[in-house]
Amino acid sequence: MLSHQSIYAVNPDPAKSSKANLIIQQALQKMHEESDVRIGQLAQQLGISERYLEKRFQTATGVSPKKYMQRLRFNRTVTMLKNNCDMMDIVVELGYHDQAHLINDFKKFAGCAPSRYNTSPGLESLGLRTPVAA
Repeated sequence: MLSHQSIYAVNPDPAKSSKANLIIQQALQKMHEESDVRIGQLAQQLGISERYLEKRFQTATGVSPKKYMQRLRFNRTVTMLKNNCDMMDIVVELGYHDQAHLINDFKKFAGCAPSRYNTSPGLESLGLRTPVAA
């Protein structure tokens, strides 16, 4: 989390810093409310350019908005798997193109297929079941 001092070090104008922080808060809120947010669409909804959103989001959170959304979607997938949701329901709910897309994205984060996830004892120690904090 950014302290007031670090915010002003990046942008010495407090009014601009406050506006940027508000935009990031709004972006995070929308990301957590909607399961399939596109970054360009999000920027448009916030009335800013995609590049501005990416730059400010990276500065505030340490990751790009796209990477944040990927992690958030992974955590949502894990939650749905833990609730025994059908794979196709997860695909539709979280906006994957198809089941193969979900499996490939899942493997990137967990190192295994969703079908093996609940039986892999070492994954909890890696923090992969912890939801992304807002």
